[in-house]
Amino acid sequence: MDTPQVLLEHYLKQLRLPTMLREYPKLAEQCAKESATFEQFLLRLVEQEMLDRERRATERRIKAARFPVSKSLETYDFLALPSLNKKLVVELARCEWIGRRENVLALGNSGTGKTHIGLALGLAACQQGFRVRFTTAAALESGMTPDTRFPNPLVLDLPQTTNVLQNFGGEHCLGGVPTLTLAQALTVSCNVVFGEIGLRLGAAKLVAQAKKLGLFAAGSATQKYMQAIQDQQEVMGAIADMTIETYAMESAVLRAQKLVESKGEKEATLAIAMTRVYLTQAMEKIEAAAKRVIAAVAEGDMLRTQLAILRRLAKYEPFNTIELRQKIAQRAIEVGKYSLA
Repeated sequence: MDTPQVLLEHYLKQLRLPTMLREYPKLAEQCAKESATFEQFLLRLVEQEMLDRERRATERRIKAARFPVSKSLETYDFLALPSLNKKLVVELARCEWIGRRENVLALGNSGTGKTHIGLALGLAACQQGFRVRFTTAAALESGMTPDTRFPNPLVLDLPQTTNVLQNFGGEHCLGGVPTLTLAQALTVSCNVVFGEIGLRLGAAKLVAQAKKLGLFAAGSATQKYMQAIQDQQEVMGAIADMTIETYAMESAVLRAQKLVESKGEKEATLAIAMTRVYLTQAMEKIEAAAKRVIAAVAEGDMLRTQLAILRRLAKYEPFNTIELRQKIAQRAIEVGKYSLA
């Protein structure tokens, strides 16, 4: 290998031009056979570097987006949902709505492909040079706030709900949505109307925290007593109480959700109020039971540490139960009995 070639390869490495380094010998030979000019050779070489660089950048953006699966419009079955406005979806894939800082909202039944469309739009945005981030409602509720900074756009998925198909196909989903202010532009795949999101996120978080408290207390007790835990009847009773309350919390949320789906949020207002009151009471009971268990299995510095962890796990924004109870009582007085409607 002569000196010019050694220096050329060194300079290409220093300039971080791997494709040019890899392709220039083969391309030089090809251009020589075609009697191409030096400018044509250089143009082809630079084009290959640019194309390869764009490909790698797109791959990095797709990886950073953290898509759970790879979905594109090419794999979406538009025939399975004839009411979906295919022309609009294709238009959205051009990602002009991102530049206009608009939001895309898809509401409808589970299994209709909302998340598929959201992922496809996110992929299209990555391919067009936008930084994207996929997230779920659980992640959003657990730590993200309206001040959290996101790439543009954000792809948000609100899973685990079943509601009547709305605004997914035929309806124009573009336009500013006041409640979606977490990023400059959003695409949201959601099975639930916005009136229900507050109930679902707040209730789901409480149920999730209740489960964590139960696991934490049970784990602490098991770690101390091991196989002998079966002889600790009071500890076992407290853990059982936590389990029962958690199960009841989840059942209450599901019942309220079904009522919302069948009769609408307005007709289910009282059921929602009762559910929130019960969730608050249940969380108080679960936290008290967890404290009893921790106090029984730890002492000194370990007890203080365990209680600090428990306080973090039990931290939540409480519902206004005084107002909720007043609404429930007023309705009971009006109809002469307790009613869910």
